[in-house]
Amino acid sequence: MNLEIQHELVSFDGSSVRYDARYLRANEFAPILREWIHRLLAYDGDVRIYLPFGIDDESVAAFEVSGPPDIMSLRVVSLGNLGFVPGVDSWRESIFHEMPVIDRRPQVFLVCTKDALLSAVDRCLKSAEATEGQGETST
Repeated sequence: MNLEIQHELVSFDGSSVRYDARYLRANEFAPILREWIHRLLAYDGDVRIYLPFGIDDESVAAFEVSGPPDIMSLRVVSLGNLGFVPGVDSWRESIFHEMPVIDRRPQVFLVCTKDALLSAVDRCLKSAEATEGQGETST
């Protein structure tokens, strides 16, 4: 499985979802991917986890992970984040705190194993770290 992060797109093997690039650029994803790895390593399937990938002034876009580690489902959700003020608040602080789900897309975005997802995120992180502060991130 491959994960690519480009301007306004997060893609897994060609299936993509858009994010708002006004406040978060593709070359700023390394800290987000590190947090994804941290959350995925702790994931055992008992409680849903959220992998954020975008922010605006009202919500955080995230993948909601559910199911057992050998058949995880990722669904795109919006998490409530009222009060984020671009240029004043840090997206790094705002994107990782607990937030309620305010919208959940009905269709599953991706089904995969925990190991496959961790591997894809790790490869993408290495690419992101190599290009941090430059252009797009992929692998």
